[in-house]
Amino acid sequence: MALSAVREDEQDGYAQRLEAFAERHRERLEELVRAYGPGSRPAEYGRYLLVSQPESLIICERMESAPLLLRGR
Repeated sequence: MALSAVREDEQDGYAQRLEAFAERHRERLEELVRAYGPGSRPAEYGRYLLVSQPESLIICERMESAPLLLRGR
């Protein structure tokens, strides 16, 4: 579902752009996982399960790059 928010014209090279996004925002993403991912207090109660899933990286990237398209999906 998250990948459906990647437009057809963006699909070529998307993996490389996603990797660059992860490197550029490494500290912020690490903090997100620490605060809400596996082993965090909210995760103990089953909240924020999405943070522990691989597609969360795509969602974060789309929230920055194409928030309206993501919202529409």
